[in-house]
Amino acid sequence: MSGTNKANHKNKSELKDPETVEWCVAYTKPRAEKKFATYCDECGIEAILPTYESVKKYPRKTVKFDKPYFPGYVFILTQIKNLLIIKKSSYLVDILNVYDQKTFQSQLYGVLKAIESGVELFPVPGIKQGVRVKIKRGPLQGVEGIVEKCEKISKVCLMLDFIGEGVETEVNGDDLEVVD
Repeated sequence: MSGTNKANHKNKSELKDPETVEWCVAYTKPRAEKKFATYCDECGIEAILPTYESVKKYPRKTVKFDKPYFPGYVFILTQIKNLLIIKKSSYLVDILNVYDQKTFQSQLYGVLKAIESGVELFPVPGIKQGVRVKIKRGPLQGVEGIVEKCEKISKVCLMLDFIGEGVETEVNGDDLEVVD
């Protein structure tokens, strides 16, 4: 028998069990994050869209609405088999695979903890590299971030390395310790 042996090369994602639950990041069309998160909820897929309240004042009224901390991104924890359902959404531009699941989850949970604690946060697009710190005391104890401004009250970014964005809060400098 003559011929060429062909090796079967499969994508890394094709080798995974379709029942495996993993994080991925949905990159959405502009201003479509809420619609996409609603689509996921309707399909029974866990979608996390961290938001903050924004107030817009007009001459005759004041309007409050929720804006995403990470414009264009929705965080999804789902079984691999559900990615086909997600890809059917007209609000989706792309799905970003998260290769370091543990780090991503830790960083996202840190941001969610900060939001739930009620501390003041500010969206910070394109975080610059700095010293990584862990907050030692207060409502954000144990959360890691990057120092943006070093003074008595330090500005600390709680970042999602995977998308290069984060949120910023102010923390007493004495409550920080450097992380190796």
